[in-house]
Amino acid sequence: PHRRITATILGGRGRYGHVYRSFADAQLALAPFAHVALVGTLRQMTWKQDGAPHWFRPFFVGVRVQ
Repeated sequence: PHRRITATILGGRGRYGHVYRSFADAQLALAPFAHVALVGTLRQMTWKQDGAPHWFRPFFVGVRVQ
């Protein structure tokens, strides 16, 4: 039997250019069939640049064939 719902959480800190940014990713996949899943990912990035807080929060959706 295959898993119908999977979730992943990832976090860390990375360097982009000369600025360090903290990030967190959360992914949810709903698989109605064994080899096809509907996937959604939310990413949150935060950093300070020139003393001001910045953030970036894209949301991705798609279909995964495995």
